[in-house]
Amino acid sequence: MTIITLLTDFGTSDSYVAEMKGVLSTYAPKATLVDITHEVSPGDVRGAQYLLSRSWMFFPEGTIYVAVVDAGVGTDRRVLGATRFGRYFLAPDNGLLSFLSLNATFISIPVLPEAAPTFMAATSLRLRREVVDGRITRVAGQRQLPIRSTRRCRFR
Repeated sequence: MTIITLLTDFGTSDSYVAEMKGVLSTYAPKATLVDITHEVSPGDVRGAQYLLSRSWMFFPEGTIYVAVVDAGVGTDRRVLGATRFGRYFLAPDNGLLSFLSLNATFISIPVLPEAAPTFMAATSLRLRREVVDGRITRVAGQRQLPIRSTRRCRFR
């Protein structure tokens, strides 16, 4: 069973979280969705980084962590994917995943033009991709997205 955790600054006073969960449930109906929190202060990347760094190790291998906290939502910022200790992370390329060691494998995932800005992580995920020999391949999920290009990223 795949576990997908969600950490966002969306808040819970509107439908964004439900919409994101709907998209994820459509493409991975057997996945268990776990909310870490949706109450990160808007754009507080450091706060999100702290919360994710404290919670990720309590989930089993194979867990997917989707973190959407970005002051630059709606920009052309890439999604950064990482894998470490058999776990998979997706977040904006804004430093949110900088708590992972340099031994983690990082990849850049382009955001598709048709993706809604607030769903960049969920849209790029659909649903779990792993770095294998420098390529991105589907590991779980029902459908595969057409990923136009990827490139390995050096951690900054």
